[in-house]
Amino acid sequence: MEQQYLYIVLKHLLETINGQHEGFLQPLFRPLSGTSKRCSGQSPSQYVYTRSLPRLLEMNILIFWDRGAPAGLEIPVYRIISQILDIPASVCESPVLYNGFDRTRNQFDASEILTCLDIFSRRNGEKNLILLVIGDDIYRQNTRYVFGLSRPATGTAVISSARLKNEYWGLPSDEMMLVDRLSREGAHELGHLLHLDHCDNPSCIMANPLTLDDLDNKKSMLCPLCLGKIQRSPITVSI
Repeated sequence: MEQQYLYIVLKHLLETINGQHEGFLQPLFRPLSGTSKRCSGQSPSQYVYTRSLPRLLEMNILIFWDRGAPAGLEIPVYRIISQILDIPASVCESPVLYNGFDRTRNQFDASEILTCLDIFSRRNGEKNLILLVIGDDIYRQNTRYVFGLSRPATGTAVISSARLKNEYWGLPSDEMMLVDRLSREGAHELGHLLHLDHCDNPSCIMANPLTLDDLDNKKSMLCPLCLGKIQRSPITVSI
């Protein structure tokens, strides 16, 4: 697993170098001034990544990893997401029980899952952005499926690994590719929580991924335009 994680780091480093030549300003992996540590009072499987940031942002990213989500990928995924958005993130086993299963489709309604997250957030007075990672297939009304869905007004988002796995499409398993896809889709939905709209730049993390190829063709970074919007825009969450 260490060799695989090293490969992911090197891959994103090369992607970052190429991106800087194309006008992308946001580095993904840089020398880290912070540390990875266990959350205070949490189990050994729960970690938080901290480092000093040049930006003033009062809220962090809280990633809930559902038991049905791919095991063992939590650490590389949350670290990459944190680097893409330049916001500290933490990851832990999800405390949220969600509903919204549609037996006729064998899928979960993503909007119903977000409502469950909203209730959890209000009850706990949570002011951080919340991303739930699950393994169940999800959809929203009038769509066959979605990779993820967000609700900026309440600061909650959900992504599904179901259709991000090669196996779903009859392809050989590729764990490193799954890490890439989870990180990019997670950062995309969190970008909506930061009030970013879909971007016309197909390489930007905020480009709308209608297909898996669209997701794979993105770079793991924000374009200068979207990065500037995050730095200028105030962020609020209703609880």
